[in-house]
Amino acid sequence: MTTATERSNQARKTFLLSLKQAASETALMREMLQQMQDQTPDLFDAHLENEAYAALDNDAYGWSDGYFTRQIFCAEQNFSIARLGHLITVREHFRQQGRKGFAPKQVQETVEPPVSQGSNFTPSKNLQVFVGEGDLLTIRTALHLELNVNHNDSQTLRESLKWVLRHKPDLCDAYEEKTFARGIDLDRGNWTADYFNTQEVYLDTNFCEKRFLHLIEVRESLRQKGVKGFVSEAAPVLESTPARAPAAPHASGRQQQHTPPYPPARGGLNPVLKAALLVGGALAALVVLIVSMAK
Repeated sequence: MTTATERSNQARKTFLLSLKQAASETALMREMLQQMQDQTPDLFDAHLENEAYAALDNDAYGWSDGYFTRQIFCAEQNFSIARLGHLITVREHFRQQGRKGFAPKQVQETVEPPVSQGSNFTPSKNLQVFVGEGDLLTIRTALHLELNVNHNDSQTLRESLKWVLRHKPDLCDAYEEKTFARGIDLDRGNWTADYFNTQEVYLDTNFCEKRFLHLIEVRESLRQKGVKGFVSEAAPVLESTPARAPAAPHASGRQQQHTPPYPPARGGLNPVLKAALLVGGALAALVVLIVSMAK
């Protein structure tokens, strides 16, 4: 079982990895940093600047590939909000310049062949990655998050569960009812958004096939009724934040007040995290880690 310390270390590494990936959008990176600050504040260190940890240079004329690399190295040891926010700003400046290694390439998306034999079903890239890594907690969290991806239909969710079970037979616990995992209500008249959210909590406590399939059924019922937050919708589109003139050298590490532009989502999963999940790659891995740490 992965410990809290191991998940924290992995979350740090994953965020720094996403900074190095050209495909990571700036606006989404900033929102993910805010999400981490809100949901896992203990993840961050106090900001340090001394002989070991380089100071932040707010003058863009001093920014180079070497400067970015040094700040990444410092962030590995001093994972502070100020340093990470500064790295995002420097990175966006390089993206606006079209600098190699920072500007995303325009790649034509190709259709991948089905992963599972004897089936035309192709699981999401996120499930493929986390099942391949083999950690039970993150696999469960990734599968749980598939329920919150609105464009997934019920059949896709059932096939996702089957696919994961084929590769991870010990995925599910036996069904049980206890204080924090009460019984399933078969009366459809009681199936509301609140009921769905409550059953999601019970799934975290008792991750079993019966509860997951029940959530799919409740979710489908709410979709058919047109309940807000359950109706299928397009993935949110996040625009890159325009480059700004670098700020004058204030006290290093000072953060501007930031308010996420997204309202809370059903089930406790903020649309920012849902957007990151849809983007995939390191940001999707970070979603799984943040959600598992916040529980």
